[in-house]
Amino acid sequence: METIRPDPSPDALRRAESAGSRGEKLRAAAEGFEELFLQKMLQAARAGGPGDDLLGSSAVTRTRSMLDTELARSGAGAARLGLAEAIYRHMAPSAGIAEDET
Repeated sequence: METIRPDPSPDALRRAESAGSRGEKLRAAAEGFEELFLQKMLQAARAGGPGDDLLGSSAVTRTRSMLDTELARSGAGAARLGLAEAIYRHMAPSAGIAEDET
């Protein structure tokens, strides 16, 4: 079983660092988690496929990994999966964030 090592994208780190209120920080964290989830989902889908690299090149593997990372970065906000919003709504009360901050 693969261990998930969160490697937040520079964009996610910038959003989290620049966020002012607790609500903004929680939203940035939720969006970062959605990005990580999407990246792992893409990697799992690719690993389950038959594979088309006949030579078994590590360069192809690395390139696909980078592609999955970029797809996750661009797709997390655009795909509107709703995962980040669900995490935010679930965690907001325990973080002491009022509903009007959402």
